[in-house]
Amino acid sequence: MGFTTLIKILVEVLWFMLPAYGANMVPGLFRNTLMWLGKPVDFGKEWKGNRLLGNNKTFRGFVVGVLCAMLLASIQRIAYQTQSIKSISMIDYSQINPLVLGFLFGFGALFGDAAKSFFKRRLGIRPGARWIPFDQVDWVIGSLLFVSFFYVPDTAHLIMIIVLFPILHVIVNHIAFYLRIRETKW
Repeated sequence: MGFTTLIKILVEVLWFMLPAYGANMVPGLFRNTLMWLGKPVDFGKEWKGNRLLGNNKTFRGFVVGVLCAMLLASIQRIAYQTQSIKSISMIDYSQINPLVLGFLFGFGALFGDAAKSFFKRRLGIRPGARWIPFDQVDWVIGSLLFVSFFYVPDTAHLIMIIVLFPILHVIVNHIAFYLRIRETKW
C-alpha cells in the first residue's frame, strides 16, 4: 500500500467517523448547561454494591451527543453534493437518511462508552481512572456496531479506524484537559 493510498484512507475514515467522534466529544462541553438533563442514565442504581454506570453517564450527554452526530451527518449529506466530498466518502450519503445515520453513529458511540463504564464499575475501576485501551476504543466499537446496519468498512478502513482514533482520542483529550474542558486526560 502506497503513501498516497494511506493518506486517502486516512481522510476517508476521518470523514466517515466524524459524527461518532463529535458525539463522543461534545457531552463534556455541555456539563454545566441543560442541568435538567443532568440526571444519570442509571438513575443511581447499583448492582452488587457498585453503580451500574456512574454519575458521568447522563441523559444530557446522550441527548447532546446524539443531536451532534445527527447534525454532523446532515452536514455530510449536504456536502456530499460536491465532487470533492464524494471522492472521500466511504458511503453514498444520498441513499441514507442522515438523521438515522447520525442517530446510529451517536447512540452507538455513547452506548459503547456506557458499556465500558459498566465493566469498569464491575472491576472496581473508579470514574476517570485510566483503562487502556478500552477508554480509547469503546466509542469506536459501539459506533461501528450500530452503523453496521447500513455499512461495514472494508479491512483497510477498519484497521485505520482502530489504529487512528485511539491515538487521536488521547491527543484531543490531553488538549481538552490542559484547556480545562475535561477533568481527566483520558
